[in-house]
Amino acid sequence: TDADFKPWGAFPEVVEAVRLDMRGAKRVLDVGAGANPFPYATHTVDVVPRKHANIESVCVNFRQDRLPFDDNSFDYVYCRHTIEDLDDATHLLSEISRV
Repeated sequence: TDADFKPWGAFPEVVEAVRLDMRGAKRVLDVGAGANPFPYATHTVDVVPRKHANIESVCVNFRQDRLPFDDNSFDYVYCRHTIEDLDDATHLLSEISRV
């Protein structure tokens, strides 16, 4: 509904499709969460510091920083409206794959 719409948030149909695809994931990273993190995220990384209730949030430079997580530390990574904003997303995509 219009009352549930959040600017730059995921459409409810997309959230439901991703939830089904997650297959019981426990640790979920939202890359570039902005003000409206993915509802099932347990962690977020973004280019500006943000605080989200009950979600660990970290500020990083997507063009050069290593994501501050161990290899294979997430069951699912969600990234929306982020990659297209980078002039070269190679580093970020490599980091997403790593974690």
